[in-house]
Amino acid sequence: MEEDNSNKTSVLKNTTVIVAIIGLIGTIVGVAPEIIKIIKPPSQPAPATKTTTTADSSSKTAPPAKTVPSETVKKTPTECWSFKAEIPEILPLSLKNSIESVDDLYWFRLEAANNCNRTLHLNVTFETELYLHKGKAGTSEFSLRPGESVKKKVSPKQFKVLQSDVKWPVPINVKWKVFDDTKKKLGSDTEKITVLDKNIIKWDLNMPHKPVSKKYLLASLAAWTMNPHPNLKEMSKEIKKGVSKRTGFAKNWFAHCYLKFFQASTSHNPLVNIISISAFPLVGEQQVRLPLDILSDIQEEGGGGSYVNPLEACLFLAALTKVHDRKEFRNVRLVLFFLEHKDAVQKTEFLLSWFDFKKWNAISMNHVDKPFDENKQNASRLLNEMLDKKPQIVQDLDSSGVFYKGKDTDLIALDFNKAASYFYIRGLP
Repeated sequence: MEEDNSNKTSVLKNTTVIVAIIGLIGTIVGVAPEIIKIIKPPSQPAPATKTTTTADSSSKTAPPAKTVPSETVKKTPTECWSFKAEIPEILPLSLKNSIESVDDLYWFRLEAANNCNRTLHLNVTFETELYLHKGKAGTSEFSLRPGESVKKKVSPKQFKVLQSDVKWPVPINVKWKVFDDTKKKLGSDTEKITVLDKNIIKWDLNMPHKPVSKKYLLASLAAWTMNPHPNLKEMSKEIKKGVSKRTGFAKNWFAHCYLKFFQASTSHNPLVNIISISAFPLVGEQQVRLPLDILSDIQEEGGGGSYVNPLEACLFLAALTKVHDRKEFRNVRLVLFFLEHKDAVQKTEFLLSWFDFKKWNAISMNHVDKPFDENKQNASRLLNEMLDKKPQIVQDLDSSGVFYKGKDTDLIALDFNKAASYFYIRGLP
């Protein structure tokens, strides 16, 4: 995953823990090691931890610990094992299913080395009141024989929200400990991860030592359109019944959806009402409503429909479209465009576009009050003019599924299927 240099708003602190336990030998017996915590600002380099040699002839010299921004160091006269843990302070639940496929994303990452003359055991447990798996959100345990080392990610095992009235964000405690064959605990600590609700995008998300790239976070929006709920599938089937099967099925599909959800009729007001947002800043935390929640509002009797912003409307329509089972439509390329209009009242325009028959078509979610044909004609012309001026846009979409050139760009694009494949995005939990 590439590092995004534009992320300068993050105020998050990342915690790295280095623990060195050095066995006491000779006349010093039963004395607990001294615990020294060294906390330094991230901008200042920490002094390197010195390497010491064990007095036990059966042990090896421990490797030098890495220099880190903040560390907890346990010291005694000799050392024979080391443990380093990296834990993000904040994670959005929306990334839960995608984390395992990406090297630079993790709940808990450790490096451990055993230079002792006995086998050591490592235990990592995730605990919270909301995510349950046999009473806990998962415990991982593994052993290191003398001379062995390990680097690995550890994740909670099969957990889900069991309560509907959860107060987000939710803490997860990550507990780790090191012990030997006699069950004697040699070291332990507890860290906390704050978990955001799955309808939250955190645009300034950080992992220890580096920010998560904006391109990856943009690609993660594809998760909103994946793993559709059965209710969304049923709605898609219902819409399909009224769509003409003649040539141009994609256009007919979008026209039918447009009329059904965004246009008033003699019997009802629009089922989906657009609330404008002035800009799309890609900073801080942003709530993005789930397609199923929008559909629930629509289907609620006497509820008056759903109120969404243009981004949520695009993702809702994309989710309904992607569950379609017609062969002709599965091959249609579906792309979301964000256009920045610096001098306009509505600074950001959201276009949902599809490419079929060698032609880009689009509708603007900022102008759903216009008739479908007028909206499509204006949005398609605007989009094709932009693509003709900047061929790099389509090249980037072909490559990674995302076009983003930093905070000053006037256009952002997301190809749902390509981005999900390239960045290993999985559906929402």
